[in-house]
Amino acid sequence: MNNIDFREIDITFRYETYLSSDKDEKIFKDYNIIKNGLFNHYNLNGDDIRNINFYNYYDKHPDKEGTTYMDLSSTLINHNGNIKLPFTSNYITLDNINYVVTNETEKKKITLDDILKEPDKYQDLLKNKTFKEIPEFFSSTYLKKYNENTKDHFDKFFGRKYGEHKEEFIRTYSYQEFFETYKNDDKRELFNLYIKADGKLPIENKLINNINENCKLEIDEIVSTNSIFSKFKDNNYENFFKIEKDASDNHLKTYFDKLKENFEENLKKDSEDARGDYSSRIIKLNTPKEFKEILYKYGKYFVNENDYKTNNSPEKFYNFIRSDKTLINKIISYYNIYIILSEIYIVRDSIIYSFKEFEKELNSNKYRKIKKIIPCTQLSHISFNDSNKLKCYFNVEFENINNYSVVRFNTNLINIEKKNNR
Repeated sequence: MNNIDFREIDITFRYETYLSSDKDEKIFKDYNIIKNGLFNHYNLNGDDIRNINFYNYYDKHPDKEGTTYMDLSSTLINHNGNIKLPFTSNYITLDNINYVVTNETEKKKITLDDILKEPDKYQDLLKNKTFKEIPEFFSSTYLKKYNENTKDHFDKFFGRKYGEHKEEFIRTYSYQEFFETYKNDDKRELFNLYIKADGKLPIENKLINNINENCKLEIDEIVSTNSIFSKFKDNNYENFFKIEKDASDNHLKTYFDKLKENFEENLKKDSEDARGDYSSRIIKLNTPKEFKEILYKYGKYFVNENDYKTNNSPEKFYNFIRSDKTLINKIISYYNIYIILSEIYIVRDSIIYSFKEFEKELNSNKYRKIKKIIPCTQLSHISFNDSNKLKCYFNVEFENINNYSVVRFNTNLINIEKKNNR
């Protein structure tokens, strides 16, 4: 896993408003809606973002205090957190989030890499499988003959018990013991050079295939239980980028590692295809083509108008900025922030509450509804990124919300006495 530097986002909304009812005092205001990454669901003495998706979720899944369920407001207060992103050139889409989460929580097969990287995760499965299930593994089909020339190598890898009590060894030697030894670089080299039969495919494939064929239910349970992406299986992405107190961000590191690896694979594939060396199909989580299209579409918020008009295609624009890695990261990070705000955290019709922000405005009250978040030119005198945060601006269209109602009664008065005298 690469060492990824995550930074808190700092978001300012710029919007139009009026200071009087005759609408002759139109002004533009800046509202720092997310400060230092802090996302509040409920904060009556400050500011919060009331996303109907999150409110509905916590209404159905309230927190507990002891044996008693909390009310909605208390539960919401418990789940504030800080939204974090890396300063990166890898782009986010809901599709690639969905793919990574699904792939990591519904994996049907395990690989050698899985076992070597996370041996503890598969420990119970491996220790319950012994080589009595596949005794042919120790035949000359797979391994060299055990003799005076190879004895020292076998004993060093398997232990002396292999040569002295072979039948008992095969009956009791577990897959866990094999992989514990095999994950050591020196022992793995010893096995592949001096124990494995010449010209054979990697011998460990025999073991992996056996596990995948005979332990499907156990693998499903292990993967779904232990995956760092399990809590996002139902497309509940609130805590994907919003990290609550004491929560881990390992899933984010893994996610961006996978985007980076996928981009490099697709870049290599594009080069091979251009030469006519057609390779196997690769999933398109991050591709050079879409990367350049995003740079072109959102680059206009970071370069001057003349440069943007001159370099008027994704390919031209990329060639214009390709040597400026910082600018590329700025553009992609701005796009990423826009995606997670508009698709996850501040979706259309979210309610913004502020104790003080909307005072003295027309129809003054504490609430506004989000109609649209709009990318805009970033102010050149304000640093987009520093060592701690990613600071940027968006235009926003608000809809006023009345926090009171007028009730009108229509009455029909009847002269009862006159009616009775008819």
